[in-house]
Amino acid sequence: MSEYIPIIGLEIHAELKTNSKLFCRCPNTSSDLNTPPNTAICPVCVGLPGALPVLNKQAVASTIKLGRSLGSTIPPTTKWDRKNYFYPDLPKGYQISQYDQPLCLGGMLSWYDRTGTEHSVALTRIHLEEDTGKLVHPEQKPYSLIDYNRSSVPLLELVTEPVISSAEEARQFAEEYQHHLRELGIAEASMEKGQMRCEANISVVTESEAADPGRRLSGTKIEVKNLNSFRSLERAINFEIKRQSEALNQEDRLRQETRGWREVKGETYSMRAKETADDYRYFPEPDLGQLDLDRAEKNDQDGVSRQAVIAQLLKAQANPNFVHIVTDDPRRWSYIKLLLSDPNIHDESIALSVQWLSQDPNIVRFEPQEIVAVMTELSAGNIRTAALKAALASADRGGLKEALDQSQSGASDIDLGSVVRSVLAEHTSEVVRYRSGEVQLFGFFVGNVRKIIGYKADPSDITEILKRQLDQAK
Repeated sequence: MSEYIPIIGLEIHAELKTNSKLFCRCPNTSSDLNTPPNTAICPVCVGLPGALPVLNKQAVASTIKLGRSLGSTIPPTTKWDRKNYFYPDLPKGYQISQYDQPLCLGGMLSWYDRTGTEHSVALTRIHLEEDTGKLVHPEQKPYSLIDYNRSSVPLLELVTEPVISSAEEARQFAEEYQHHLRELGIAEASMEKGQMRCEANISVVTESEAADPGRRLSGTKIEVKNLNSFRSLERAINFEIKRQSEALNQEDRLRQETRGWREVKGETYSMRAKETADDYRYFPEPDLGQLDLDRAEKNDQDGVSRQAVIAQLLKAQANPNFVHIVTDDPRRWSYIKLLLSDPNIHDESIALSVQWLSQDPNIVRFEPQEIVAVMTELSAGNIRTAALKAALASADRGGLKEALDQSQSGASDIDLGSVVRSVLAEHTSEVVRYRSGEVQLFGFFVGNVRKIIGYKADPSDITEILKRQLDQAK
């Protein structure tokens, strides 16, 4: 039985967060699921004869902002095209999109996974188009309804190169892209609200074909449409890899087609033969002129990007899983950026801050500068872990130092950090042996600390401070 290598490319649609729609002044209600059906519409977005589109400047600026942040090339000009096809939620019988002159060409999205490994996926293009309406299928009814509120909402389409090698990497890419859109502030990109949808193009080839640039894309490409969760994206790709590999092993002939996804059954199903550009009969949109992008305002990102922050945290030896926890949560993400703005913070304090931010929700009640000072003291062994936990749980906002002083004095009057330092200074030869690999000597140090303080300190505090001070000069 032959082993096959998956070749995967993604197309991701995301609705932009704008005040109005792409080609009319109707409000963009994509974030409000309670908007009554067909109340945010006008002659333009329902395609009435004689209605003319007027381009939304904010949508174009947001798309260019995204492209610049991903290293895309912004061409000097762009144009709009009509993409012709019939579907009930497309009132005009065509969609205003972009074909051969998109707003953004090329680029790269990079990220770190939860093991700290860096990934990069090359982009083909990012273009702007109008969204369609929405079909509603009432249960137990022999008809469907159409809500045109979504019609003409500005829709980003990002297309990757076919360089993704696994379903897991595809899911990670989509998750990172969602983070990136939110970081830029141009899209909410909620998959639960239908603001972001994924499509996967999947083929499988033999190992020898995958290694040959001329034959790498020789497999039959299957597109899986409208995957509305990261879990569905990963499951659908894994299903297709298995289905296509088994078919080729049985010498069945695959055909290029578009397939849907049944979440309950966990399987794809055939919808139609895969369309090509010729099927859409693209031609320039006559009601919209060519757009000069040389005059477009630069929308460079403010501050440091998420990937730069993650790289800095990993460089400081922070736990990669903790790093993802603090950077995936908007509240802790903004907090860690403020924390890193302190020019005097040390790597050990950074790593400790990430650990505490990921594990103790109470910490975000306090000012970053105060936490930096506390983490510095903690890394030096001058604060007990148990005391800090108690202080974080009991202190009012802004009263951490007072609560910490009370917790420290209430638990023990002993300066544990100083005791540990004196024990290590007294037994320098054992310290050298421990740092050379004789880790069993750790119990020896614990015993000597115990001789001085008895049972007046938390054992976990002794262990933590000993490990930290023993590892400092390794």
